[in-house]
Amino acid sequence: MAWGEAPAQAQAEPYSPPYETFAEWCQSMEKGLLSPQTRHTIEILLLQAGTKDCQAAHVFLSNQTRLRIWMAELYDIAPLSSLTHLREISIRGNRFDDIRPLTNLTHLTTLDVMGNRITDISPLSDLPNLTALNLAYNRITNVDTLSSLTHLSDLDLSNNEIEDFSGLSELTHLTHLSLSHNLAGDFSSLSTLTNLTVLSLTHNSIEDFSSLSTFTNLTKLDLSYSGIQDLSPLSKLTNLEELILGYNEITDISPLSTLTSLIELWMDGNQVSDLRPLSNLENLEYIRLVGNSVTDVSPISNLENLTSLNLIGNQITDLSPLSSMTNLVGLALKGNGITDIRPLSTLINLSSISLDNNQISDVEPLSTLTNLRNLFLTNNQLTTVESLSSLTNLELLVLKENPLSDRTCPLEDDVCLFER
Repeated sequence: MAWGEAPAQAQAEPYSPPYETFAEWCQSMEKGLLSPQTRHTIEILLLQAGTKDCQAAHVFLSNQTRLRIWMAELYDIAPLSSLTHLREISIRGNRFDDIRPLTNLTHLTTLDVMGNRITDISPLSDLPNLTALNLAYNRITNVDTLSSLTHLSDLDLSNNEIEDFSGLSELTHLTHLSLSHNLAGDFSSLSTLTNLTVLSLTHNSIEDFSSLSTFTNLTKLDLSYSGIQDLSPLSKLTNLEELILGYNEITDISPLSTLTSLIELWMDGNQVSDLRPLSNLENLEYIRLVGNSVTDVSPISNLENLTSLNLIGNQITDLSPLSSMTNLVGLALKGNGITDIRPLSTLINLSSISLDNNQISDVEPLSTLTNLRNLFLTNNQLTTVESLSSLTNLELLVLKENPLSDRTCPLEDDVCLFER
């Protein structure tokens, strides 16, 4: 047995560490009995303990209930098997693939092994007390062995290589579940998880979204880059507060008209033109519709709670419906073909506004917006900006690519940006 380590064991056998206590691991390192990778792990743990003394480190580490080691080049976590008092471990961004040493840590309730090289998660079935588990950014293909972890409430399996989620169907206590960036084509087996409040299914290959209608307790749903076209399964999710639907093929948002609890709506990169279904969603505070086909914003002009509106890259030329939206703090209208910004003069609570890439020649209507801190006017038709001298709270005024007759900043010189 090289370097004094225990021989490799079959996956089916219980993990049996060569040393029971951290002091024994540490003393074996001092005797030169361990591999460089194992020695490195012990050295990291000594740093955590703030001492090079094996016995003192043993006492310190044995009394810890939490351990965090991020991006420390850990290849071997066998020494962690001695830290049996641990309840929470976060060892993300390392290099290990064998998680059998964790099976000794039966008090664990929270485990974060994000960003490692794990393929086999069967050892986790020996940790029945887990309530939170982060396995994101590994190399996992099979999740069937998670079915025994019935106390899990928070599970992140994003960025793996999973095709079949059916092994999760018995985890009925789950409230938070992320399955983004996997290879699944079907998630209907998850319809049993009716306690879910947060669900992410981005970047999969799902064809049928009908089972979404069963998740009526959801407050946050992320379906960006999912290929969804028909939103009708969402109409029953009336507890939704945050909905992310970016970069799909959506044209009709009428099923959203029932989602009266919505606070945030993200729909970048779709083909939405009709905003009328949003007109009754009075709790909306944030709307983001970058790169759609919106021409008329009047359907949302009555949303009094709206504080942030992003309509970059649409086809809006008439801003008059915006004049009543006086609670807006952030407004982005870059790339729309706007010439007349007079309706914006009433939006006195605005802190940031983006008007790049339009056809604006007169910025005098903005002179009333004295709460502005950031103003973006790149690539318009401005010849003068003297009227902006009243905006004394401005911290950034971007004026690139305009035919200005005078490049004198109407405010402090360091506020204005004229060149790239």
